[in-house]
This record gives sequence, structure tokens and C-alpha cells, in this order.
Amino acid sequence: MKKLNLDSKKWIVPLLIVTDVLLLAGILVSAILSYSRMELITNQLTYLQDTSNIIQSGVGNMQSDMAATLEEESSLIESYFIRVTDADFAAGTYDAEVSMIPKEYTDQTKVSIYFGTQEYPLELTGYSYDGVVTLPLNTSYDGNVTFLFMEGEKKTTEVLRDYVGFQTKMKNVLLLGAIDHEPEYQDGKLYLDGTGNFSLNGGGNYGFQTFELLITADNTVIYNMDLISENTSSEEGGGPAFPFSWDEASTESIGVTADAQKPVEELEGEYALDVEADVAPQAQIRIFLRAESEEGYTFEYEMFHAAAAGTEDSENGFVLEEDSKIPETFVYDKKGGSLRLPQ
Repeated sequence: MKKLNLDSKKWIVPLLIVTDVLLLAGILVSAILSYSRMELITNQLTYLQDTSNIIQSGVGNMQSDMAATLEEESSLIESYFIRVTDADFAAGTYDAEVSMIPKEYTDQTKVSIYFGTQEYPLELTGYSYDGVVTLPLNTSYDGNVTFLFMEGEKKTTEVLRDYVGFQTKMKNVLLLGAIDHEPEYQDGKLYLDGTGNFSLNGGGNYGFQTFELLITADNTVIYNMDLISENTSSEEGGGPAFPFSWDEASTESIGVTADAQKPVEELEGEYALDVEADVAPQAQIRIFLRAESEEGYTFEYEMFHAAAAGTEDSENGFVLEEDSKIPETFVYDKKGGSLRLPQ
């Protein structure tokens, strides 16, 4: 029998190591190539998905445009408006003027408008059908207004799905504010310093002629700040920049008028306070924001109300009720009737 050469035996282990390294390298290269292929496939799938989404979006938009075009072409109405002319919050009603121009009509065409299930006949005036309706405040009628066209025995209706009611427009008004320090009352004087912030937005329905911060004692103004003129003049570089404060305010003229200032639809900012005013004991103190719309509606956001006391057992010199620090929003009509808006 031939004996194994010991010199050749010592090369077996290195050879095995080299073989294992080459095998591992091959596996690693294969894994890298597989990962690259997977990443390429993933990218291709993502591209295809994005392309599919774009196509679907385009088709969806095309369908929406076609539906809108068909709806417009099938509409019986050329134009219309429903405009609130008056409101009586105490009675819980408001008046609205309705005017609608149809695309086609004859002398025999009769038109009514339905708010919910209540019918209001309209009169033909020239080219339009007009009328005045009285509606309840506690119903919004959003998307629930219908025109009824009658031509002999033929009746056709058209629903105003985009109609937004008076109640909803009121609720969409945003009026907010806060003060970082509570007022103090001591020795017949009210003190308030620190900073505050405000935010006003008409919700696309209202523009405002005046917007101010007010402090009243028994409904008499003892301090006010015109937030429109000070904020806009600061932005335009035509007046003092914040912080801005008045030590006392006149009760004769509050805010700015439409002649002096264009109505604003939205405004936000900050203000500084440095107030010291004489206040009689037991006077009811209110700190609030007030905004008056072009239509004559007054919105108020109350941040603080309490009675001045100045006794040792009072809080900062005030007798506070449970809701003294709970903000509330009210809107007043031209007759002074009030309506509390939800927060």
C-alpha cells in the first residue's frame, strides 16, 4: 500500500479555507445581485403604482368635470341668490330675499322655493322670480333648499346642494382671544398688565368694520384698543408697532368706521396691556373682544367677567362665579337681540 505524503497533507486545510472563502464570496455576490434585482423590481412596482394612481386620479377628475358639466347643462337655473336682509334673534327668525333667473320660462311658468318642506311661491319680476321669506334661526337648511318649476301639469325640481344656511355661516365665524394675566382690583382701581392674543375670521361670509378689545365696568367702557388700525398700521409701517397700549379710552368713539378703514375678513396678532382704571366697588367687570360686521351683526368673545370686591377673601379682588373664566361667544342683531354661539 502507498503511504500518504505528509508534505501534500499540510495543504489540505488551507485549500479548504480558500474554498470556503470563495464559496462565501459567491454567496455574498449572489445575495447582493438578488437584492439589487429585488430593489429594481420594487422600484418598478412603485413606479407602476404611482402611474396607476395618476391615471386613476386623472380619470376621476375627468369624470368629475364631465359630471359637473352635465349637471350645469341640465340645470334649469341661470343664476340665483338668497340674501339675508334682517334678523330678529329675540323672535328666533330671519328674513331672506330670494331671486332666481331661469334658463327658460313662459308666462305660464310658476316657481316656488322650498326650505325644507315649507313652500314659498315666487313672483315673476321682469326676467327673475323674486320673493322674501321668513325662516327660523334654529334650522340651517344646508343642502335642503329646492326650486320647484311648474308648467301646467309638468313639475320639475332642482336642489341647491351647495346652499349654506344663515345659522351655519354664523357658526363659521371664528373669534378667539386670551390674556396671560388675570386682572386685579385693589383700593378702587383695576390693574391689568401682560400680553394677549386674538384671532378673527369671517369664515368667507363676513367682513368686519370694527374689531377691538374692551374692558367695561357696569357696561361703561373704561378701556379699549382698536385692533384693526393698530395691527394693519404696524404691518404697513405707518404706525406704532406692538406692544401697544392705552392707559384710558374715550367712551365717545370706539373703533374705526367703514369710511376710514376697509372691512377685514380675517386678522390675528398680539397686544400688550398696561391698564390702570378707577372702578367702583361691586361693579361688574367684563373683558372681551368685539367685532362688528358690514351687515351690522356684532360678535363678542368674553374672556373674563366678575364683580369688583377688594375684600381679603376675594380672588385678586374679584368675586368670581363658576363660569367667570369660561370664554363665551355671542352675536347681536341690529335690534340688540343676542344669540349664543357654540364654542
